[in-house]
Amino acid sequence: MTSLRRCLASLFLTSGIAAVDMALGERVVLSGLLVLGPVLACVHVEKRCTLVVGGYALLLFVAMSQVQGTLGTFNTSVRVLTLGIGVCMAVCIAHMRAARERTLATVARTAQMALLTPLPPRVGYLLVATRYRCAARDLVLGGDVLDAVSSAYGVRVLIADVRGSGLSAMGTAAATLRHFRNAAYAQRSLLSVTGAVAAAVSEELGAEDFVTATIAEFAPDGQVTIVNCGHHPPAVLGERGARLIDVEPALPLGLHGDYREEKVRLAPGERMLFYTDGLAEARDAEGTMLDLEHELRTLPHAPVLDGVLDDLFKRMDSHTGGRHSDDVSMILCQPDP
Repeated sequence: MTSLRRCLASLFLTSGIAAVDMALGERVVLSGLLVLGPVLACVHVEKRCTLVVGGYALLLFVAMSQVQGTLGTFNTSVRVLTLGIGVCMAVCIAHMRAARERTLATVARTAQMALLTPLPPRVGYLLVATRYRCAARDLVLGGDVLDAVSSAYGVRVLIADVRGSGLSAMGTAAATLRHFRNAAYAQRSLLSVTGAVAAAVSEELGAEDFVTATIAEFAPDGQVTIVNCGHHPPAVLGERGARLIDVEPALPLGLHGDYREEKVRLAPGERMLFYTDGLAEARDAEGTMLDLEHELRTLPHAPVLDGVLDDLFKRMDSHTGGRHSDDVSMILCQPDP
C-alpha cells in the first residue's frame, strides 16, 4: 500500500507540472520538469512503477506539444529525447536500488538468524518453544534476544529487548547474548549471572542505551528463580487459566540497577511465558492496546507448546490487523524432568 501511494504521488506530481505548464502558456516552459515524477518514483518504488510514471510523463509531454502546436519541431524532439533519457536513467536507478535492497535484506536475514539461532525443543529438563517476528519487514534487524542454556546450576533462560533497532541494536543484542552464555555457565547464583551480564553489557552501551531483560533459572522440581531488569512480568499458563507474576522490576541492564531475585513454583503441567513489549504493547489501528492478561486467561491449554504460541500470535494479529511497530519475541518453558 505504501508503494502504491508513492507511485500515485509521482503521477500526481507529473500531472501537476503539466497542468501548471499549460496554464502559463508559452511564457514559461516547465515541461523539462516532467522528469521529476520518474526521479521521485525511482527513489521509493520498483522499476515497473517507475517505468509507468516515466511513460506517463512522456505521453503527457507529447499531448502538451500537440495542444501547443509544437509537436514535430526540432526543440520539441530534443526535449522528448532528453525526457526519454531521464526516464531510462530513473528506471535503471530503481532496478539497481531494488537489487541492492534485496542483497541487504539477505545479509540482514542471515545475520539475524545467526543471532537468533532456533532453540531445540528441549534444553536439559526444560521443554522450550520460541517465536520471533521483526518489525522491519524489509531488513530483518531487531534487538530482541532469546536463549536457554543447561548449566550445572540449572536451566537458565534469557529474554532481552535492546533499545532501538538496526545494526546498532543487533550488535548490542549479540553482546548481551554472548555475555549471558559466558555467565550462565560460570556463575553459581542467578544474581551473579545478572550482575556479570549487566557489568559487561554496560561497557558496550552508549550514554542513552539500555537493555530490558528477564533472566530465569528453572529447577527440576518446578521452582523458578527470576531476576527482572526493567522487563515485562512473565506469565504462568496452566489448565486452570493464566496469571501474570507480580515481579518488581529493577532498572534495565546498563543503568546500574540493584537486582533482586523472585521465586515462583510451577505446578505440574504449568508453563511460564516470557515476552517482549512487541506483544505486551501491540495496538490496533485506533491505538487500543492488546489486553494481554485477558488473552492469556482465555488461551486454550494446548498439549504442545508451539500450539500455544501460534494461537497467541493469531490473537495478536487479529487485534492489530497484522500491523506491528515493534519486534515480538516469546519463549514458553515447561519443566519436564
